[in-house]
Amino acid sequence: MAEPQHQPERDDKGKDKPVPKASSSRSKKPKLLPTLNFPSEGFVFSAGSVLFRTHPDTGVLQVCVIHNTKSNAWILPKGRKDQNESMEVTAVRETFEETGYPCELYPCRMETRAPAPGVNVNWKVILEAKESVEPFYVTVRQMGDKTLKTIWWYLTWLKGNNAEKVPGVHMPSEAGYVSRFVDTGKAIELLAGTNFEEIVERAVDLVKSSLEDIPSSSESDTLEVLDDI
Repeated sequence: MAEPQHQPERDDKGKDKPVPKASSSRSKKPKLLPTLNFPSEGFVFSAGSVLFRTHPDTGVLQVCVIHNTKSNAWILPKGRKDQNESMEVTAVRETFEETGYPCELYPCRMETRAPAPGVNVNWKVILEAKESVEPFYVTVRQMGDKTLKTIWWYLTWLKGNNAEKVPGVHMPSEAGYVSRFVDTGKAIELLAGTNFEEIVERAVDLVKSSLEDIPSSSESDTLEVLDDI
């Protein structure tokens, strides 16, 4: 007995519906970003940092966060590179200007595709850099006018772990910025849902892996009244 033939499914107008293609068992390769070129006036280089200290009394690891009181947003310090300024200097300067806290780059162990000096390694190989002060994260953003903006993120540490906040160092556009140190869990909570969330999470993981005997949290995560810079 002959097998019944498959009847094509028809739509409301009586036309045959297209038969869906069978899915391939092979996993699809991710789409690559196109290669784009930008002239000097078509890109912006910025740098910022995640600033750390350990609490002077409890020894708990903390992160400095900024509350923009004008927009009621929690952010990390960052800003544009000045002319003829290195990105490392930009990160430290912007962190100081926006938080008021003197700081310095924090060397840390991290994965990288950058080879050691004089070593020829395939770019696909992920290496481990020890005591690295290079960016641990990069943000790439195309602006409304199609200008490309990149933000290089560094790890920084409060100078001497006890440097006092310096008032009046922020730029006029940063009026309303209020900075303070909070425990790492509170910093992640405050930045949750923002573009800074995964940056601070990665920074905390890197720094915690480089430190020993750091308490997990302080006695209280409650935010105190914020002091102006």
